Formats: sequence, structure tokens, C-alpha cells
Amino acid sequence: MKVLVFVSVCLFVGFARSSLNMTIRSTCSNLENQKWNNRKIGDNIRVWWNSLTTVFGSKGPNLYLFYSGGTSSTPAGVTWQMAGRERRDGFIYGKPDTQGFLTGDDLVFIYPDFRTGLLGRFTEGILEYGREIKITWERCNMGVKEIQYQVVGDHVWRRDIPNATHIGLFPNIVDPYERKAVHVRSSNILGSNEGLYSRRNFLPGDLVSYFNGVKTFEENFLFPNLTSEEHWIAQAYYLDLYDMSPTAWNLPKDIVIDIPVQYRSLSQYRTTYTHKTNHKFEDTNVEFDAVLHPMFGPIGCIVATQLIPRDTEIFVNYGYGMEYAPDWYRDLWKKHKKMKRLQSGKNITSI
Repeated sequence: MKVLVFVSVCLFVGFARSSLNMTIRSTCSNLENQKWNNRKIGDNIRVWWNSLTTVFGSKGPNLYLFYSGGTSSTPAGVTWQMAGRERRDGFIYGKPDTQGFLTGDDLVFIYPDFRTGLLGRFTEGILEYGREIKITWERCNMGVKEIQYQVVGDHVWRRDIPNATHIGLFPNIVDPYERKAVHVRSSNILGSNEGLYSRRNFLPGDLVSYFNGVKTFEENFLFPNLTSEEHWIAQAYYLDLYDMSPTAWNLPKDIVIDIPVQYRSLSQYRTTYTHKTNHKFEDTNVEFDAVLHPMFGPIGCIVATQLIPRDTEIFVNYGYGMEYAPDWYRDLWKKHKKMKRLQSGKNITSI
């Protein structure tokens, strides 16, 4: 059994442009320039990050950082900054400028798998453009993880906030994290056509898949004169982004993420795959949530609710309202209730 050793190290925790010196327990020692490692990189960085005692600012996300030495104005080493309040929002990695901001041309956004990232231009922690990288080495240095990486693609991703008519600059290119996390193939559910499957193992709380689409409002596609069938078709692929997002994001009230009809085929849109997840009332393994994406900003996602082994089909409860639910959903709900009644009767009989 491997035993984790926690070492108290001195880090600088920065709030916006100020900082304070404090001691934090970490799995990294305070020794300088330890040996580089290329095995189980993502797991090692995850363990280190989870071992840190993080400190939040009072004004929302992007307000705290971890420096590996130096001073508040000119940190000597690299900085890790969370892109939001959750690990699934990712991290910004690199050396701050002389003002202490994460601004420059060689900073890295690190996805929550701690293996994939985007190297490029950032302004105060916000990606402007970048190319995909793979983290190839990691080590501890004075209590902080340092990384080495290589660029693995020529495509340049850019800040690309969707709106009511724009789903993205590159609708036929899969997000780097998404490409390694999940894939689409025929579902195990009879009559369901496509389904979403895991490419790797996921732990509870892990980001499984992103849900990007147009950012719009119900009145722009759920018109009052629609028939029940038309209403179902229009609402089949949308998510209440406003209701799922923290107030600190300051999103417009009632904004939603929607996949319009013309983008529901993978031949037309495949940057993110959550919309290919099939429904179950029970025995689901993910749930809907919100996430900060490096290019698209606040969008939807699905998060693991249990251990998901590699090559497992992903299921989520759609939570449709019965008033406009399609026939297949109503029929499935009736079968679900009938099965629950039968199970309840068996339990009473056994008692």
C-alpha cells in the first residue's frame, strides 16, 4: 500500500493583486527541483491538488493563486490559479507578469483531467487563443507541482462565446478534453440509436462531458402556437443554464443552452457530446451541472455521480415536464412506476 506523506510548506496565496504568506499542508515537499516523473501524471497532480488547503476570495472566482516562492509582485516560480470555484472548471498555469496577473503568450489552461491543456495567449487569466498540449512530465518544486508539455495539434482554439445565433467557430472539431473523455456509438438501449460512452475511468464528481450550444432564451424557440409535437421537438435538447449556475457568474436571468435542430447530427456539430447522452429514471451515472469552459465561458455539463469504468454507457435523468414530454418518455415513465409498485408489493410480501 502506498502511503501519502503530507508536508507543511510555505506558499504564497494571492487574492487579486494582494497576497499573504501562509503554511499549507501538501503531498509535495519543500525541496527544490525534485525528479521529473512521467507515470500516472494526471493522478499525481490530482492528489497534490486535493491535498492543498485552498482559500477563497470574497468576490467570486479567479481571486486566488498558488505561487512556488517569490514575492507578491514578482513571484519566482509558477502559479496555479483555478479558473472557477470547482475543479471541473480547470486551472491556469504559468508565470504571472510583473503586476501579478496571469497575462502573457505562454500560459496554459489545464483541463480537469490534469493531462490535457491549451497553450497560448491569456489576459488576466482569460484565454484569447491557444493550441492543444499534452502534459508529459510533472514534479514537485518547493511544494508546488511543475509540468512539462508538448503541443499535439495545429488547430488554434479561440475565445468563442456562443449566443442565440452562434454555436461556435469550429462546430466540427471536438474539444480536446471531450475527445479523450467520451465517444458516441450505438446505444445499448433498444431503439435509442446513438449513445454516449466513457473512454476512461471517472470518479464521482469528475467532469464527464461538456454541453455547449447556443445561449438563448425559451421565448426564442418555444413559441406559444406550437403543437405538442412541435414543442417537444423544439425543447428536446436544451438545458436551464441560469438555474444551474452560481450567482457569481452573473448570467442573464433564464438563459438556457440549446442544441437547435440543425446541429443535432454529429455531422453538423460535435465539439461537445453531452446531448448524445441517453435517459433513465433510475440507475443513472451522471447528473447535469454547469461549468466554466476555456473557450465558451459558462455552459452545461454532466458530472459523474458514481465510479464509471471505461467503455460504459452514460445515462442521465432528462427531467422532462410531463406536459410536453414525448410519447416514449411518458410510456417509459408508466413502465417505471409499474415496476416500482411491483417491487414495493414484493417487499411487503417478504415482510
